[in-house]
Amino acid sequence: MGNAVSIALNDWLRLGIDSKAYPRLPLELERAIFELVALSHPVSIPNLLLVASRVKEWIQPLLYHTLVFDSARPGLTRRLVDGLRFHKPASFFRIIRRQRNLVECAQNLMFLGSQTPVGQLQTVLSACPRVQNLYVLWPYPGDDFDEATLDALPLRRLHCHIGGLAPNNPFQRPFFSNMSHLELWRVPKEEDWPTLARLPRLTHLALGHYNEALSELLLKERETLIMLVVLVPPTTGTNYSTVEADPRFVMMTWRLPSSIHDWQRGVLHGDDYWGRVEDFIARRRAGLPRPPYNMFQRIQSIPFIILTPDFDPKAKTDV
Repeated sequence: MGNAVSIALNDWLRLGIDSKAYPRLPLELERAIFELVALSHPVSIPNLLLVASRVKEWIQPLLYHTLVFDSARPGLTRRLVDGLRFHKPASFFRIIRRQRNLVECAQNLMFLGSQTPVGQLQTVLSACPRVQNLYVLWPYPGDDFDEATLDALPLRRLHCHIGGLAPNNPFQRPFFSNMSHLELWRVPKEEDWPTLARLPRLTHLALGHYNEALSELLLKERETLIMLVVLVPPTTGTNYSTVEADPRFVMMTWRLPSSIHDWQRGVLHGDDYWGRVEDFIARRRAGLPRPPYNMFQRIQSIPFIILTPDFDPKAKTDV
């Protein structure tokens, strides 16, 4: 619906039709319509800003709803989803100084650059107090990141190297108190496993590598855990006897460009691998036929389906 309305508005702007010729809607309804279009079709926001000054006031904050910061790796930038724009921290600081109220609207934040000083990352995070979904490729252990920067954020989703963000007792930090979706590209230190298992709102967990003891602990201790996803399938000969019967355990191939694109698609359209794995698990529990899968690799003797991030669990199958 949003796309159709956006096209109509774009045609209206292109043809130069006088908006005064149309009956005025109540402002509350008018605002709701424009916000719906902007959120469902973000690529239309620049044109929507031209409709009227009141529309610009309503819609401009939505330009900053999702922020993606530039990467030093050009191959990644080509995967930017329509409706998103890259920002460089240096230019973003000017926006912080001049229009801080717009920056404070940010809810989704992706950092791809590994050459930006850690201090700049902390400045951006401090200027965006409403961030709920954070994807950050760095810092790495030893980068001297101040984890207190995250404690004030209402984070619900996090994709990261946890050793760089919070190297000591990470899951005791306040910013994990509301975390529901967590993607850790490295297995946490063993001494941190008990606190990870006790995170109060954690329902979706993805780990960069398979660890038998940790997987067994999480699946046993966390009945509220909806899924445990292993992002990098292990080698053959690994023992799965303690977890293979649990339908919540899923292995999925992980590639950085696909992961970046999946996150962007998720924040813009609500279509990410978390939801697709949920559907896959539901089909598994119901005993429905397995759909076909496009696998990056096939590993013999592994008793699990290896999924790719863009698989469709509802696809028809002849199997």
